[in-house]
Amino acid sequence: MLYWVAVKLNGKLLALLGIVLALVVIASLIESHRKKNSNQVTVDALSPLPRIQGILKQGKAVFLSPEFLNLLPHDSRRQIPQLGESIACRDITSFYRLNRERHFSAIFLGIRPSSLPLVRELLSSPLWVLGEVLPGGYLFLPAGSAAWSIPEAALLEKDFPQADLRAEWLTGTASSLIAIGHHGEADQLLAMAETTQCKKPLVLATRASLEASRGDWNQALEFSRESLRRDHSNLMARMIEIRALSECGRADEALDKARLLVEASGNQETFFLLARAANAAHANQEEIDALQHLVALARGAGQPLGASLTYLGQAYAKQGNRGEALRTFQEAFATPELTGEQRLLLRGIMDHLMEGEKSSSSLPPLETPPSPPTHNTEGTNP
Repeated sequence: MLYWVAVKLNGKLLALLGIVLALVVIASLIESHRKKNSNQVTVDALSPLPRIQGILKQGKAVFLSPEFLNLLPHDSRRQIPQLGESIACRDITSFYRLNRERHFSAIFLGIRPSSLPLVRELLSSPLWVLGEVLPGGYLFLPAGSAAWSIPEAALLEKDFPQADLRAEWLTGTASSLIAIGHHGEADQLLAMAETTQCKKPLVLATRASLEASRGDWNQALEFSRESLRRDHSNLMARMIEIRALSECGRADEALDKARLLVEASGNQETFFLLARAANAAHANQEEIDALQHLVALARGAGQPLGASLTYLGQAYAKQGNRGEALRTFQEAFATPELTGEQRLLLRGIMDHLMEGEKSSSSLPPLETPPSPPTHNTEGTNP
């Protein structure tokens, strides 16, 4: 019966688990960019901070994602929300509540998974328009402003006369578009990047990411492997290869590669991949161990836990561990990022796990979160 619960969760929580999958692709891309040239011109060109600072020079209130707040000078703090205010705006309702108080002239959101739900809400809002897409972020302006469109090749060559830098900007912006489902525009930017004949492994890895987001896992596998043939150290290509192998029914091969990747670089993204590969290979205890590490790393970084806790609860249920499944689902239920529909689904699953006992709403409140498992790896800061 518990296995049936786990299977049911696989389908109904697909959208929720997609949040974590976004984390895999997005965070790996950012980490890849961080390891590029240390030249200051390159850093400034690929960073959204100069654009944010330009907006702040107008002297008006601006809403920013939390990750940008501590990177700005103190004299601009009066224009931007406090850290707690920014973190609390995980949905459109919370944002509009704060906007009524502050009257923001612009919104700049990053590509962290915690920001993407608000990005998607604003994309359909009649009050805001997507004014710019950059590597690492999205600028929204009040309705009536000019909407972002793909820049002309001549303008890009003027802004980025160095072909390798232009290729990095194009692939970074394409990745931002992939994260919000703008596949056609991402495709066009990648075609422009290919004409530079530069950064071919990065372009191929981003192509693999695009095909993965479209659900074409055979193509994703092909592009990721071509990227790795050119640069075996490309982390994004390696992670997409593992995910694609699982999706293409080659679970044992994916699991072996995921184990090696975690040994080399144990972080949230690689532990998530290991969990997915273990799930596909029916290695239930290894899946649970990987998810425990994933939850511990996310908790330590103060990142949303709802998706990873739900996935962990599912793994416990599949194993037959009713107590841990209930406790984990109960903690997931309390996370702020879950929607009402997702909480309703979890409540139904928890009630089923009670096996005819009282409603799961009668469970005692959770105490302090459990201690994270002991490990020697460090998480990343996407």
